[in-house]
Amino acid sequence: MARTEVGGMTGRTGDAGRGDGRREGRASRRAGRVEGSVAGDTLGGRTGRAKMAAAGGAAAIAAGGWAVQHRAVSRARAALEEAGAALQLPKDAEHHSIETSDGGRIHVVEKGSGRPIVLLHGVTLAASIWGMQFAALSGDFRVVALDQRGHGLSVPGRDGFGWPHEVLASPSGAGFDGKGEVGGNDSGPVGTPRSERPGSPATMRMAVDLDEVMGYLGIEGALLVGHSMGGMVALEYLTSIQARSAQGADAHTAADQAAGAHVAAGRDGGEARAGSKADRDHQEGTAVGAARERVSAVALVSTTAGPLLRLPGPARLSMPLESVAGRVLDMASKSNRHLLPEGDVSYWSARLAFGRSPDPAHVCMTEDLLRAMPPSWVGQLTALLVKFYVANRLERVTVPAAVVVGTSDILTPIWHARRLAERIPDAELHTLPHCGHMSMFERPDRLEEILRALAARAGA
Repeated sequence: MARTEVGGMTGRTGDAGRGDGRREGRASRRAGRVEGSVAGDTLGGRTGRAKMAAAGGAAAIAAGGWAVQHRAVSRARAALEEAGAALQLPKDAEHHSIETSDGGRIHVVEKGSGRPIVLLHGVTLAASIWGMQFAALSGDFRVVALDQRGHGLSVPGRDGFGWPHEVLASPSGAGFDGKGEVGGNDSGPVGTPRSERPGSPATMRMAVDLDEVMGYLGIEGALLVGHSMGGMVALEYLTSIQARSAQGADAHTAADQAAGAHVAAGRDGGEARAGSKADRDHQEGTAVGAARERVSAVALVSTTAGPLLRLPGPARLSMPLESVAGRVLDMASKSNRHLLPEGDVSYWSARLAFGRSPDPAHVCMTEDLLRAMPPSWVGQLTALLVKFYVANRLERVTVPAAVVVGTSDILTPIWHARRLAERIPDAELHTLPHCGHMSMFERPDRLEEILRALAARAGA
């Protein structure tokens, strides 16, 4: 009995002990949770405060960065105002408004006498970028600068940026739709070999403009200077117009003859009007004959023979990429929204065209010109330029050539210039350390030296 009771008591005591243990365990866990919660709250609070402090610091840095860049843009604007006349075209320069054969008008500025130097600007720019070159060269040369069609004060005619209208009206132009598209190909007449096609509709139309302007102004033996798109137009002129003129008029196709058309000679209050074919033929021989001596040397500055975009491997692999890029740009042009962003970002976008430590006034002037061109025109023109290609006929450039490129040019990198210098028979390559795409601003003294040396190479 005693054992049973003891056992019973023992059993009951054990059960109570286990109950007490469970209660103590639960209390301990509750205490742990409370302590953990307090500790978690403390740690969480510290983490939250740290995140808030980091976010506040980042916001302060961003605000400080915005203030710094905004002040930089404001200073650049002030610098442009201070530069004033130093960046402007000469006040005593002569201005012409020359009517093209398609009813457009090309604004031309000239000053000086002697051997002609003809200056062609790049896309979205204008003749006004050459102010420093006018100041440096017009004392010894006849300096002539064009606003290319759609730029500055020049207005496109009915051809727009497409093929010259004479091509569309000619038998070999059948299939053109006026926008540069020929049976799905915008590089030339149906059946024309690639080596015989113009680089692009836009550059061919501008090359015709150039020929008409030089014919009107009586320019021969010129040193032709093309920057960026202007270099493409110079190459188009030399490989499609002047090169053919050396072969004689009988070898020309209807497209070639159209490209060689020029306006009637003579001036009338600074304006010229396109003459009929009979009028043109009664000038100094035919247009193609006159073209033979119009350019005696060429400077190709920060430009390309195409393709503008490059993938590894043969050039033909890049052509689909160019086509896609062209379509995207063409679609963007239809939205009538400018390709450049608004506000201070616009300045920094223009800054990309420059190399190390540019003058802020030059960046501002470039930005203003970029924004001045109607957005739809920018899109249409750039959509055609990305498809430009004359790299397979550079041997036709038979005049002395200077190829100029900045080592920091990210728009037309140095490989473009190297290929030009390798394939043009009488070419010299000039690299400008730390210079970007805008050498007329960034290295005006060096550019002047190169042009004077080129004129000496070309002779009288």
